[in-house]
Amino acid sequence: MRDILIELFENPIKTKLMKLFLRNPQSSYSLDDLVKRLKIRRKEDAAPQVRKLEKIGLISKITHRGVAQRWQLNSDFIFLSELNSLIAKAVPISNEILIKKFKPIRGIKLVIVGGIFLNSEDKRADLFLVGDGIDQKELDKLINDLEADIGKEIDYVLLSSEDFIYRRRMFDRFIEDIFEKPHQEIVNRME
Repeated sequence: MRDILIELFENPIKTKLMKLFLRNPQSSYSLDDLVKRLKIRRKEDAAPQVRKLEKIGLISKITHRGVAQRWQLNSDFIFLSELNSLIAKAVPISNEILIKKFKPIRGIKLVIVGGIFLNSEDKRADLFLVGDGIDQKELDKLINDLEADIGKEIDYVLLSSEDFIYRRRMFDRFIEDIFEKPHQEIVNRME
């Protein structure tokens, strides 16, 4: 048993892989999928970690469309419930890091986190953003980086300041839900 624990936590790439598989238990991934989704520089860095997770039984190689080079979470893994509990309790990204990541995005006026960032299933969105003149490519890159760190697709909403203010005044149900569900304001530059 001690060998399994040593193997589990020795490498940051392995930690990213574990988060991805644990947060997406029904999904299967090829090595190319893993490298792209987790933004790992080279296949050669990911392959040994995938083999180690397969060796200890956390993931299993599956046949998908006749090709056996895909892996999926092994639902019979001996420490699966403990790992799920550990991942659920761990804060995916600290507020300080989120503030730093959003700081260079010009035009951001409000950033509210919920869902995955608070380890809550009770959510309307993981990220709720308000801003004007935001570079969509820059925002997409940031979201992709966050998804790679977290190991899960992020549900986010971006509204203009004008649209947000209008919808807030009209008691829009979606906006009300954002503020009623568990959330934290990370950035608030609204007047």
